[in-house]
Amino acid sequence: MDRGAVKHSFKSGSDDVIALCFSPNGTKLACGGDQAIQVFDVDSGDLILGPIEGHTRGVNSVVWSLDGSRLFSSSKDQTIRHWDAESGEAIGEPWIGHTDIIHFLSLCPDGSKLASSSTDQTVRFWAVDTGDSIGKPLQHKTSIWAVTFSPSGEFVACGGTDKKVSIWRVPCGDLILGPIEGHTKQVFSAVWSLDGSQLITGSWDHTIRRWDSESGEAIGEPWTGHTGDVFSAVWSLDGSQLITGSWDHTIRRWDSESGEAIGEPWTGHTGDVTSISLSPDGTKLASVSLDNTIRFWGTDSGDPIGEPLHHEGRHEDTVFRVTYLANGKRLVTCSYDKTVRIWNVETGEQEGTSMEHDGWVEGLAVTKDEKMILSGGLSKGLRIWDVETQKLIEEWDGDDTTVRFIAMSPDGDLVASGHGQGEIKVFGLDSGDLILGPIEGHTMHVYSVVWSLDGRRLFTASSHHTIRHWDSETGEAIGEPWAGHPDGTKLATASDDNTIRFWGADSGDHIGQPLQHKDWVWAVAFSPSGEFVACGGSDQKISIWRVPWWDDSKAEVIANSYLSCTISHWYN
Repeated sequence: MDRGAVKHSFKSGSDDVIALCFSPNGTKLACGGDQAIQVFDVDSGDLILGPIEGHTRGVNSVVWSLDGSRLFSSSKDQTIRHWDAESGEAIGEPWIGHTDIIHFLSLCPDGSKLASSSTDQTVRFWAVDTGDSIGKPLQHKTSIWAVTFSPSGEFVACGGTDKKVSIWRVPCGDLILGPIEGHTKQVFSAVWSLDGSQLITGSWDHTIRRWDSESGEAIGEPWTGHTGDVFSAVWSLDGSQLITGSWDHTIRRWDSESGEAIGEPWTGHTGDVTSISLSPDGTKLASVSLDNTIRFWGTDSGDPIGEPLHHEGRHEDTVFRVTYLANGKRLVTCSYDKTVRIWNVETGEQEGTSMEHDGWVEGLAVTKDEKMILSGGLSKGLRIWDVETQKLIEEWDGDDTTVRFIAMSPDGDLVASGHGQGEIKVFGLDSGDLILGPIEGHTMHVYSVVWSLDGRRLFTASSHHTIRHWDSETGEAIGEPWAGHPDGTKLATASDDNTIRFWGADSGDHIGQPLQHKDWVWAVAFSPSGEFVACGGSDQKISIWRVPWWDDSKAEVIANSYLSCTISHWYN
């Protein structure tokens, strides 16, 4: 690969990529992250396959078959999956056996077996062609992270949270050496020397240790230099150097005989380095980091090759609000990462640039003509942005209360906002002047505000578990607080149990199945057609779901609970 040959952008539907592996011929790079695997052309940086989906939780490890025709992946969903590397199609059913998160995979040198390590305290073996379990699991007393076949394929070395290393004979499962003690914290990585006579391990104690693989004796002193956990390690092709990636955001090279660091750390990543992979010709190293970039390095010099491949268009913290633009083809989101962003619904890619605040952003609305976005949060006042240019148009001065929610009136002339002290305010859109309020009555944060269809009433939801009903001209409360759900409506709720649920308010019965997420869900919004809901939450992502069938006799659906922090209308 020539310098500068790598493309500058990496658009991914996945969350953090934490695993990567060069194909046997060195032309492709497979990456595993949030539920998906992607394959990139090494020279161009183009995505050539994926995202390959099938796992239901994050992908922790990915390896190629020896001939490069297949891929294997392990996941937090407790399964291993087998994929056609040309089409991305799953081969057979998930391999089931582990009862907890699967961390790493190791392919036997003859390509016939896989070994997997897991939080369930076992290492398991699998037939590559069939996915059948081979022999009995290797039972440990704590979670196992590191697993690696010896060059001969006769043994596997394992390490985990008990800080120890053990060597087992395959496939009979006899413990032949260990537990080897020396590390002071858990063992994350292990690699054999090319001749199998030594084992190198990396640990959370920030050190690398070298062991005689026959006696288990330590060879020399611990190798020190990293200031973070040593999470991955690979040998140079001739075995003269070891290359390690660390949670101190760096990569280091070591002399395999002396244990001395070679040169300065390779710097560039701004997050933990979770995986490294050596190209088959030994000239390039690929690294992936929690800074959401993949970087390439020249192994002789340690110099970066080209520009990093990076994730474009993803929030870096909890997504708090989501709203459709009226045509349903674009979404707007705001986040605790202090930004407001616009997304293309079809492609999932961000459009334009992020609109930045000084603090987290919870309030979000789009004007009726779709020309402006209104946002607010910790920085108190409201900000108005141009939809097409993402430029700041103006700021409305705020007081000392945070903005929790923003809602446009049906005619598009008024803006209602909910605040951190339990207040509601109404502004004129054209002037930015406060024309009503602060309306008081809630005793805690107002997390959601909705106008009635005729604009004469406001509905607000608060973190003290109530909904209130207001006259939007006078600010007077209409009736008592609603301590339950309103009669005659259906409800959708978003919760920190990671689900969106639909309910019949009269009966309290569930409607359809819960929409399952991986983390807390805060934001929920109906599409203009009422066919879909868009959701966002603590997993930093937006998802779109087809909603259950609705009774046409009810025109209005109010979706609210304390945990949802959002009310959303669906109009027939």
